[in-house]
Amino acid sequence: MLSPNQAPAPLPTEDVHTSTVLGAIIDEAPLKGFTLEWLINNLPHRSFGAIMLLLAIVAMVPVVSIAAGLLIAILAVQIVMGYKTPVFPQRLMKRPLPTRYLLPLEHYAIPLLTRLETAVRPRWPALVRASSRLTGVVILLLTFVLLTFPFPLSNIPPAAIIALIALAESERDGLLLTAALTLGAVLLVLVFAAVLGLIDGAEWILRFL
Repeated sequence: MLSPNQAPAPLPTEDVHTSTVLGAIIDEAPLKGFTLEWLINNLPHRSFGAIMLLLAIVAMVPVVSIAAGLLIAILAVQIVMGYKTPVFPQRLMKRPLPTRYLLPLEHYAIPLLTRLETAVRPRWPALVRASSRLTGVVILLLTFVLLTFPFPLSNIPPAAIIALIALAESERDGLLLTAALTLGAVLLVLVFAAVLGLIDGAEWILRFL
């Protein structure tokens, strides 16, 4: 991380893996703290994918999954609406965050990403661009599942699939995106079937009351 007397070096944003980009950002993070505005400005070519990936990883933790899920939902709506970069309220964008919040990413998330990226590379980039709005809709539906299902650990499957979608978008990997969207569709169908089963079961019980 930068000391107060060091000038930031240019951060890589194209033709490199997301783990490399995130690692460089952590190295260049100001010691006194960072803001969402600073983070987004340093991810101009992959800000949606990289930030959503970080939020999806956070959303796998039950205690903070609701806050992360709400932010993911905001990003999903913006993707559907055709935004090029994420937009948050200025108060949130400029709010200082402790740089230590980035350390778990360096210790846990980036090593995992590095392993995943051995099988991830730019493939079918035109498909990634053409399906952006569909991707946003699927993420929004998965976020609804993430936020509404009250069962223990029910946040992990939708958050994991959102993380895969975000990684595919960030890496411009159309093959991975297709697989992740398919997994998302399967999960949504299973959730829909489970909800219908609960409704039918409740109606059956009410007949005997």
